Amino acid sequence: MFGAAKCWESDLSYNHHQHLKTSDPHSDALAHTYVNLQRYLGDVSFTILARAFFGARPTQKALSHVYFNALPHFLKSYRPFLRAPEIQELAALETALHGAFEAPDVSALTLNDIQKLNLDRKLTFHPSAKCLRFFQNTTSLWSALICEQLPPKPHKLDHVQYVIVWRQGTGGRFRIVGDEEALAFKSSSATEALPYLRNWVEAELVLPPERTGDILEK
Repeated sequence: MFGAAKCWESDLSYNHHQHLKTSDPHSDALAHTYVNLQRYLGDVSFTILARAFFGARPTQKALSHVYFNALPHFLKSYRPFLRAPEIQELAALETALHGAFEAPDVSALTLNDIQKLNLDRKLTFHPSAKCLRFFQNTTSLWSALICEQLPPKPHKLDHVQYVIVWRQGTGGRFRIVGDEEALAFKSSSATEALPYLRNWVEAELVLPPERTGDILEK
């Protein structure tokens, strides 16, 4: 029953210290978070993007995680890349992965606690966990880039792709999930999550109940 979730072998870890240094301070600052976006665009285009991004936010506090989180939104209206939607999606994926890396340490639910879980209550996920929606082959691009391989040609997918991003151990990870698992994740319903719950717990996605009433006493 708990084997219904697929693609766990596709889990990929993320380390934000892998960025490539350049001679431009704007590019270096942004590359700290957007390693693969820098690789995808190349140094020249990435530097132009970094200068435009910083230039649009001169009064905001730079070099903070919250500041860099605005890049995916910025790219939605950045005219040079409007015809390349995979760039915005790459930025969104790296934003989520970096956020997962920076997320606080918390204790996850263990397999021993599954049978005591109150199915009438909502699940509590790791604070870094989120579900992204992609229309381009963004995960294939990211997977090639992180391995420093030539990425495939970008293209629109036949069907929307859902990706769960979270922190496991000390690094951010992501996994492609089906429509039903994405809906179960978004609903946080313990009942709807039953086909996926064991895998989620093993992946340290689910947190212990915040209130004692969430666990049934034996």
